[in-house]
Amino acid sequence: MVCLFPPRCTRHTFSCIQQNVYGIDQRVVASWCGHHPEVNDKHYWEANRRIKPGYGEVPANQQAQQQSEIDLLKQQNKLQQEQMEEMKKMIEELTRSK
Repeated sequence: MVCLFPPRCTRHTFSCIQQNVYGIDQRVVASWCGHHPEVNDKHYWEANRRIKPGYGEVPANQQAQQQSEIDLLKQQNKLQQEQMEEMKKMIEELTRSK
C-alpha cells in the first residue's frame, strides 16, 4: 500500500530549508506557504535556531566548478535562443510563401 502525504506535511521542512539554506527572506517563504511571517516565527523559529551556521554553504573549490557550469548553461541557453529565432524566421518565410 502506498501512502501519499499531502503537500502541507512538508511545509515545515520546506520553510526551514528555504530560509536557512537558500537564504530566502521569510516574508517570501511565508507567502509561498500561504501564511504570515508571524506564523513562521511562531512555528519554525525553534528549528531555525538549531540549524548550524554555515549549513548548506558551498566549499570554495565547488563554487568555481558551479560557476563554470552556470556559464556553460548560459552559453547553451543563448545558442538555443538564437536557433529558435532562426526557426521562427524560417516558419514565417514558409507561411508567407504559401
